[in-house]
Amino acid sequence: MASVTEPAELAGLSRNRLALIPGIGEQLSGEIHSFFHRPMGLQQSLDEALRQLEELHRLGGRMMTILDPDYPPLLREIYDPPACLFIRGTLPPPPQPGLAVVGTRHSSTYGKACAALFSGGLAACGITIYSGLAYGIDMAAHEAALKAGGTTVAVLASGIDTVYTDPKGRLWPKIIEQGALISEEWIGSELSAGKFPKRNRIISGITSGTIVIESALKGGSLITASSALEQNREVFAVPGSIFSAHSEGTNMLIQEGRAKPVMKIDDVLAEFGTMLPSSRKG
Repeated sequence: MASVTEPAELAGLSRNRLALIPGIGEQLSGEIHSFFHRPMGLQQSLDEALRQLEELHRLGGRMMTILDPDYPPLLREIYDPPACLFIRGTLPPPPQPGLAVVGTRHSSTYGKACAALFSGGLAACGITIYSGLAYGIDMAAHEAALKAGGTTVAVLASGIDTVYTDPKGRLWPKIIEQGALISEEWIGSELSAGKFPKRNRIISGITSGTIVIESALKGGSLITASSALEQNREVFAVPGSIFSAHSEGTNMLIQEGRAKPVMKIDDVLAEFGTMLPSSRKG
């Protein structure tokens, strides 16, 4: 069947013809057909899309779709890549390697020091630091990358219009200057618990590897690590005290062989050194 590129074309197709389009199938064809046959369904969707673009322009952002040539190539490879990304700032070009640095919101002094060590050092080597701009380890990672003069990208669970962890703008304007805020969520969308695992699969999928700094036995950082493993990415973990609840998750990842232990920047560079610009090696 010929490809369909316009919403109006989809609206005119029967459920059976929709199901023949590659990537749609039986279930989704029913949902699409029902949507377009609601009163004003197509018009409402077009009106909302226009409103989103106006809001995006007001924020000085842009939208990137999976069909765009500059869509992050590693993210395109995962099982469920976001159809579009909303961006404030500038994503680094694909040749620039990226690593995720994540950890608990309830970080210890040790954890924040480790986040600063790895994020700052790796950013200075030309590696983009990705994280979720959550309290604790994420914020420490972004801040260290900025201080090192490197590039950092915050992947949000909310829309790019709302940075709930940094309402006073202590950090996020600097991230836009030296990197980007990105999200697959629509502008103005409400934050909910289910959006954090969705966000985490982007953090792991857009990068070559994930470093877990500190984590309890349950938490978003372990979800990110699991996503990274499913996406065939490298996972590293910083070992911690056996007496610290903040390190139970990272120690478990190492014990189970799901993560490589890292204790210095060179442990990570040994895996990714060949990806670095020649001027940054050595």
